Amino acid sequence: MLARAVVVLCLAACGSAAAPPQEPAAKPAGQIPQVGETPPPEPFSQIEQPSSQSVATLAPIAGAPPDPEPVHEPLLDRLRDGDGKIAGMPGFAIKRMPSKKHCGGFEIVTTRGRRVAKHDEPLAAILDLEFPRALSFDMKRNDKRKASIRKFNAFVDKLTKVAGSTGKHYEAMRSGGGDAAVKVAAAARVAQMHMRLASLFARAPIPIDVRTGELAAEKIDAFCDALRDKAEPIQVLAEQAMADCAAMAKPVAAGWWNEVCVMP
Repeated sequence: MLARAVVVLCLAACGSAAAPPQEPAAKPAGQIPQVGETPPPEPFSQIEQPSSQSVATLAPIAGAPPDPEPVHEPLLDRLRDGDGKIAGMPGFAIKRMPSKKHCGGFEIVTTRGRRVAKHDEPLAAILDLEFPRALSFDMKRNDKRKASIRKFNAFVDKLTKVAGSTGKHYEAMRSGGGDAAVKVAAAARVAQMHMRLASLFARAPIPIDVRTGELAAEKIDAFCDALRDKAEPIQVLAEQAMADCAAMAKPVAAGWWNEVCVMP
């Protein structure tokens, strides 16, 4: 019960980023929803893709093949966030650092290049996104909890805006006229965008009040499971974009996108 309570506390942070956070109304102990009453939302239910306002951004790009068969491999085994350079982004790289303070057991450290080509700036903006640190949902520190809710909402709002503009940018490149290689590169960038977003949620830093104290292991599982549930559909979109990119790349000469548009 304590672990579930921690996730419920996080729920307040996952509503619409445009509205100020509100304290949930308390229900009398033992009361259950009445017939016709809307049940309470599940933890993190408001950041599914992560925003309903950017469906075009986080949906497969036009021309994508039918949805693949359900994937049964664990999400953490399918994330594309291993050590190495970021394809097509000179000076950019990621490294996995073992960490008990992050979901999935690793912190993803990003090295960013100083110079970015104009058409790569939208992906660079995605790579600049980082899940907020030092959040606290300690009921005994109401001021810190409210500040954490505002901080998390600001992160979701920024992610939604950046992902929206990035998706539109690369979809215009992919669907417009011009060189076939440019279109393949744009498709690869869409896949990379989704890869990054899935990794952000699946490798989120664990708040100190979640990973310490009574029943810490149970609280960590509840917190990280809730975030993995939201990372999973984003990872599926990444895999769909990779498959689409691979199909587009067949008649095109090899390029950096070959590192992205290959299913594991």
